[in-house]
Amino acid sequence: MNALLLFFLTLDIQGQKRRNATEFKILPRVIEKGDSINLTWYIKKADSVELVGIQNKLPTSGNYTYFPDTTQIIEIKFYQKKGSSVSKKRKINVVLPEIKYFEVPDSAIDEDDIEIRWRAENAEYIQLKGIPGKFALTDNIHIKKDTTFETTVYAVGKYNVDSMKDTTVIKIIENASITKKNIYRGDTLSIFWKAKRSLGVSLNNNTVLLPAEGNKILRPQKDTIYTLLAKRRYHVTDTLGRFQIRVREPYISYFWGENSILRGDLSMLTWNVHGGDSISIEGLADNLPDKGQLQIKPDKTTTYILRVKDGSRVLTKNWKINVYPFRKYVSSTRNIYDEPVGIPLEMDIISVDRSAYPDEMIVRVVVVDTLGNYISGLAPPLGNDSISKVYFSRLSETIENKNNTLKFKVKEIQESASTPYDYSLVLDYSGSMTSTIDYLEESVKTFILRKYLNDRISITKFDDKIETIAPLLSNSEKLFDYYKFDGLDGFGGKTALYAGADKGLSVLDSSDRKKVMVLFTDGYENSSLQYFGQYAFTANQLALHLRQKDTRLFIISYGTGTNSELLLKLANLSDGKVYYINSPDKIARVFDEMPRVLHQYYEIRYKPVKSPGNHRVILNFNNHAHKAGSVFFDYYIGDDFDISDEEFDEENYWYRTINGKKPVSPPQVAVNFVFNEDYVRKDYIPNLEKYLKYLKTYPESELDVLAHADHVGTEEQCFLLTERRANAVKDYFVLKGIDQHRIHTRSFGKSFPVWPVEDESWKAAENRRVELIIYE
Repeated sequence: MNALLLFFLTLDIQGQKRRNATEFKILPRVIEKGDSINLTWYIKKADSVELVGIQNKLPTSGNYTYFPDTTQIIEIKFYQKKGSSVSKKRKINVVLPEIKYFEVPDSAIDEDDIEIRWRAENAEYIQLKGIPGKFALTDNIHIKKDTTFETTVYAVGKYNVDSMKDTTVIKIIENASITKKNIYRGDTLSIFWKAKRSLGVSLNNNTVLLPAEGNKILRPQKDTIYTLLAKRRYHVTDTLGRFQIRVREPYISYFWGENSILRGDLSMLTWNVHGGDSISIEGLADNLPDKGQLQIKPDKTTTYILRVKDGSRVLTKNWKINVYPFRKYVSSTRNIYDEPVGIPLEMDIISVDRSAYPDEMIVRVVVVDTLGNYISGLAPPLGNDSISKVYFSRLSETIENKNNTLKFKVKEIQESASTPYDYSLVLDYSGSMTSTIDYLEESVKTFILRKYLNDRISITKFDDKIETIAPLLSNSEKLFDYYKFDGLDGFGGKTALYAGADKGLSVLDSSDRKKVMVLFTDGYENSSLQYFGQYAFTANQLALHLRQKDTRLFIISYGTGTNSELLLKLANLSDGKVYYINSPDKIARVFDEMPRVLHQYYEIRYKPVKSPGNHRVILNFNNHAHKAGSVFFDYYIGDDFDISDEEFDEENYWYRTINGKKPVSPPQVAVNFVFNEDYVRKDYIPNLEKYLKYLKTYPESELDVLAHADHVGTEEQCFLLTERRANAVKDYFVLKGIDQHRIHTRSFGKSFPVWPVEDESWKAAENRRVELIIYE
């Protein structure tokens, strides 16, 4: 018998009354080697029982403890009196702890998080050599090591252990890096190093030893080479890193805000500076960050100066904010005799009429109180001459700094007596209108409902496309049929401001009434040159067309994106007006007021000073609260005006002359790009074809290609990207037969965005652009 077996036999002496059948049980059926099983049986009507190969001559009932060392089948056989036998068999599985899977990396660096993974069976727990604790049979851990090490994993059972081991080679990392290789003077960079096996590090062979691991902030003033030397034992030195730094001149990328605001409104100055020792806005704030915004509330027209100190010199950039007097928008009418004493009045010149010059000039004025009431009764026919002289106290014209007092007469034009108008509504539907379009469309609805019975309205939408969607109509219901109030559907592109306005102007060609164009825009012009040969693509061209067609331009200049000084010149040259607004709720108020003030106003007639050029008419008035006020209006006599200075400010980043030639138009956006892309998609080819036509029509003209990126990426990455974009556009023209010497490229990276703050995806998309400028 196997010497390892421990045998004992116990007879059941209770008479076996409960049993009436043969029973044979083994528990447990799966064991670890070294453990035991228990065999139990009851054999009815048997003479003897045998555990085959284990024990014979056993009683007919009992139990037996057995220690198997291998998986096997256990058979019990019992014998009856007649000599026959019956057997039953059971299988016993004997197992050992086994590691099925064990993984540790062959190599790692000393800074790695090293993962050890395993899976085992038939064990009670896992142990790892050198790591305290017991672990689950399937698990993983993470460790860090700074030297080569051996990992041993143990699958521990009750009586047995399985193990595996592997070695991981640890590489000690020593390196050096720098945050920037190109900086602007005044900026800082950081240098990092790890020389773990060294005594310390020397920067540019300085005798002062730096720690073996660390970083240092540097502010180089000129092109510099930085060398990091690792000092080893036994006087050994080796180079850890060598970096060549290029230091550029500081410059002001941009400094701007709104061009024009109403008195009492808040405004924002925004800037971006590269380099410099310190940044300030004169009279406002010192120690400013290199990029930021500052909220202001100017009470008068102010020029702000951004100052950047660079050693002993100072860089400056100016931004002028025009502050215009605020008056309430007209919403109702009140007679002067019903106006409480002490409530101040404001006068506003709505337009002038040069049609009878030099014999006569007409100035149209509205008088408004602080509640938004138009004040009637200050002149005949509702009032009299004596009261008009109290309120309209003095009229003068200033020409070349010479002021001339003028005789004048005042008459009130009543709504019932006013003549009908033809309006051309020209509406900006460019991409920047996303958050404003609902306000605009509701306001147009108000204008249509507010219009006087016989007034006619046409509607033109534009982005870089132009569509007149409603002809001149007096029937409001028909206008609503044409104007679908469908938002930016089909629009949302760039801004062909001049061409869109000129198209809207052409709708009034057949009109024999008073003609007014109402232009709503929130953006700079950047797409009209593609309409070369069809519509105006410069401000001068548009102004000349307005004057030739005797149409007054009323402009609603919304937000910070407009060139408001240029729009003011356009309105003045057409004898119209600009409304400056910076919140969407005011759009409806302007559209609600406009029909009122064009049909009810005071008409001041006078004989002007005969002189070509600029005239400024100044009206002094009594404000009904024992204070004097004044308001002025600029108009121009003759057609030799030039407002290109407002478009082509030599301070602009893009302005330059090329071979003695000057820009024909401001930068025109011809191509926008997908993020990180430099490929000109085919849907932009029609834009480029317009410029190709111009270049072929005028062979002496030249083209400047200006490429830009959004704010994502380093300066160097964005510069290289825009360089590729500029060359992609240049290649188009060269392949189409234009001499490459006529095509000039400039890459600006992310330096001159349309939108300094990319808080909307469409703003980032508009920043990813190529602009084109024709030079003649």
